[in-house]
Amino acid sequence: MLHFDRKDSATGVKQLCYVTGSILAGFGLALSFAIALPVRAQAMKPPTSQPSVDKGVFLPPSQSLASIRQDATALAILRSYQNSVGKTPWISIEGTGEMIPETLRVAGVTSEQNATLSILGHRGYRLDIQTPKGLISIRMDGTYGAMQRPDGHVISMDAGDAATGLLAFPQFEDPVFPTDSVSLMNQGTVSVDGTKLQRVTVETPWTNPPAKDQVRAGISITDLYFDPATHLLIKSANILQGTDPRLAHYMRVITYGDYRMVNGVQMPFLFSESVNGHRIWTLQLNQVQFHGGMSEENFRF
Repeated sequence: MLHFDRKDSATGVKQLCYVTGSILAGFGLALSFAIALPVRAQAMKPPTSQPSVDKGVFLPPSQSLASIRQDATALAILRSYQNSVGKTPWISIEGTGEMIPETLRVAGVTSEQNATLSILGHRGYRLDIQTPKGLISIRMDGTYGAMQRPDGHVISMDAGDAATGLLAFPQFEDPVFPTDSVSLMNQGTVSVDGTKLQRVTVETPWTNPPAKDQVRAGISITDLYFDPATHLLIKSANILQGTDPRLAHYMRVITYGDYRMVNGVQMPFLFSESVNGHRIWTLQLNQVQFHGGMSEENFRF
């Protein structure tokens, strides 16, 4: 984990942020503090402030189950989602659109930036954002993850955050999901921002390849929120991982919307992320197409 602690020369306000290996590090806070135009500290909501979005989203479980479990109701909800989006198999996806950093909007700057989102094999992600200072590139492949800043400096992600993935929906559209090692738990119907949604907790094991004869393993815990009428995925939530205990205070929620049919599959074109109930960015895709020839090398530095 990287720690930034600096004074803004224009405001004299001490700005502090902990940058981790999640999209929070990759774009949200890192952009606000290190890349984009100066933003006063008041524009960044502290973790203890009242949420403005995603009200009603529960904190995902912090501990995994002692044994693998797949609730019949949870599995039925997942199957309904898979049937709703369509079962046309796909290998890779590329979408282009615009990224809107909400922290800049709070400060009165609406700087929409061109972005390209690529997804490979239900586990690889690449997000390129063209900012006024240059290209930000976030790349994830299994337990590998890193962000490259416009100055060329690369920041590594925590293996657990990389394994959780940039977005939730691709892994659930994998024809083999869920495998016997995945746990599914029905958490009932909840109200989020005044809308009734079905909540399902998914636990997925991951193993980091050995580094210096050490193998790290863990379990990614993600809460999924489905629309009971359309069966579409509306939100996913997870806690930032890593060795620093302060990360347990940060919950990131991705909201999915603007579903459109692409080659027989319903794909979300609109994504937004909040951290502790405060929106960080919004990505609106304008075009999405399926690919069959993306190289895994394009998802690593």
